Amino acid sequence: MNNILYITQKSSNAIWIVDNSILKELLIIDHNFDFYYLKEKWNKKYEIIINYIFNIILLLLKCIFYKKIYFSWENPYVIFVKFLFPWKKIYMCVMHVEDYWWKSIIWKLIFKSVKKYVVISEFTKNQLIEYWIKSDDIFVNYLWISKEFFPEKINNFTDFKYILYVWTELERKNIKNLLLAFNEVIKKYPKLKLIKIWKPVIWKETTDNLVNELWLKDYIIFKREFISESELRKYYSNSICYISVATLEWFWMTVPEAMSCWCPVVVSDIWPFNEIVLKSQVIVNPYDINSITEWIFKYIDDKDFRNKMIDEWLINSMRFNWKTNACKIINILNNY
Repeated sequence: MNNILYITQKSSNAIWIVDNSILKELLIIDHNFDFYYLKEKWNKKYEIIINYIFNIILLLLKCIFYKKIYFSWENPYVIFVKFLFPWKKIYMCVMHVEDYWWKSIIWKLIFKSVKKYVVISEFTKNQLIEYWIKSDDIFVNYLWISKEFFPEKINNFTDFKYILYVWTELERKNIKNLLLAFNEVIKKYPKLKLIKIWKPVIWKETTDNLVNELWLKDYIIFKREFISESELRKYYSNSICYISVATLEWFWMTVPEAMSCWCPVVVSDIWPFNEIVLKSQVIVNPYDINSITEWIFKYIDDKDFRNKMIDEWLINSMRFNWKTNACKIINILNNY
């Protein structure tokens, strides 16, 4: 078989974290990919322009030798490859779709340049279909759980009980309603805490202001620095539950990660989460504070129910298997 050029680019965002995990796993199985890493983005405006030009030139030179080219994330470089090499087959992974893309000429050109799409959820697939991309050209390939995520119960891991939220404080993560719900929970369980892990992005001040307004400073622990997967596993494994009441997601690995660590979850009734938990009963209206608090109470008060959900979701989490994902990518790029 002819080798396929697999293109990626290191960055500071979640897409690189996901992509880097995929690359690590692909390295230990047989494939016909040659990996090419674009130069990482710079920060200053004039440097960004130089960086793009540099990347485009090197990328085009690299692409000369390949019939098939796979971009592991959504990016404008595909336009230049298609323009210079219109006969080459271009594939692209789409992890998310922003509404404004479809009003942009650049993004319209990007999507017109691609032959086949690999998406991370049925939700993302349906988004592409809404914008006139043929269903037969889109392949759903769920992300996988790192092998670092497995149950690790530790006696006295913390000297308090806690519920857990992992990831950023972006507005669509609905941190406000999470905090409002938690404020109701501690009225019944005043010794309970909320641990929030991962970087705040630019909404840190907004979150901190709300914490102060609700007098929650003594009940919430912010760990805004990076922690390793092995350390995160411990937080999942020893939590009462994991919660995400986001109003929009394309797919999010923290939910199956928690499930694989014997951590029951409470999630929003939105499409990607329904794909992950398979229409479980523990899905909530992200705007209904009472619904959110009721399920947290259920996990605390009903140990039999909690254990039942842990068993169900441990089995469910096995669907997100790295080998299945890697083999599907190889199959798609070689056979279509």
